[in-house]
Amino acid sequence: MSELIQCDVDIRDQGVLIDSLVEIGVPRSSIEVFPQEKPGQMNGYGSRKRTAHVVVRKGTLGSTYADIGFEFTPDGCKIHADHMDISRGVAKKIGQPEIGGSGELTKIYQKNVVIKSVRRNGRCRVASTQDNQGRVKIRITM
Repeated sequence: MSELIQCDVDIRDQGVLIDSLVEIGVPRSSIEVFPQEKPGQMNGYGSRKRTAHVVVRKGTLGSTYADIGFEFTPDGCKIHADHMDISRGVAKKIGQPEIGGSGELTKIYQKNVVIKSVRRNGRCRVASTQDNQGRVKIRITM
């Protein structure tokens, strides 16, 4: 049976989250952003409802059962998704390993936070690569 689940992640920068979602294959046009003071509604499987600040609508990641939402709180970010969706396709990249996902979104997000911070602090070039084991390497040159 389908169930709407929640997973806490250390994501705090909404702009970097959106760039990271695009990098793992979510079309930018399918990402809806809502203000902090008025989160938008996301639809779970069946009639389940939640609110979130960043929502990827069902169907934009292939055959998903529900929307995927990111709710920003003072403690970080909560991902709301249907557990059936997290086990396949692009949605699997969003989910954390403890709920059946690959955790790729968190890894790409962390890489993008480092790159943003380095670029903000000076004149340098930043490049990143990912090896065949999924490890991200960041090269910074002055």
